[in-house]
Amino acid sequence: MSRMLFASFGLLSILVLSTAAVAEDDADYSREGPTLGLDALYAVDASSGRLDFPNTGGLAVRIGFRMVPELAVGIEGEWSDLGGRDPWSISTLAKLYVFEFMEDNPLDSVLGGRLQPFVVSSVGVTAGHFERGQNPAATFRVGAGSDYWLNADLALTGQVAYVGNAGDATDYSSVNLRLGVTWRY
Repeated sequence: MSRMLFASFGLLSILVLSTAAVAEDDADYSREGPTLGLDALYAVDASSGRLDFPNTGGLAVRIGFRMVPELAVGIEGEWSDLGGRDPWSISTLAKLYVFEFMEDNPLDSVLGGRLQPFVVSSVGVTAGHFERGQNPAATFRVGAGSDYWLNADLALTGQVAYVGNAGDATDYSSVNLRLGVTWRY
């Protein structure tokens, strides 16, 4: 299942890259506006061997708003197989674009502002088939990543994040690797 997800996402990425607009010299890649994103994810067990669950694939959907060049907020839903436990989560998220705070952003001269690194955090609720029960539990995520804008409206997004949980899901933690697309309209 995970290989099929990543193969499908790889084909989608190739399609996006091949249809992306060529150079847009005057494009504002950090402009404000609503965004929609879809990510393939790969969850790696970070529970220190307590549970030994298999590394697994999944999906994430994001809807958000780039409020100012330095900050985007939103809501995301995430699902992964996690050895048949099928956890899902719904979270609020915040992305802080770190280089946008600099007067002379060094990335602007290299890639024309297309590459935009960020730190991300989210807090929400998760549920699944856990040993301690199936009650919803609190979840949090902290990580870092980057958007690479192909044109003014479409970006490839990659990130690495630690995901921790509380309540019935306390023993389940993972490091999630995500690759996706973000569309700003």
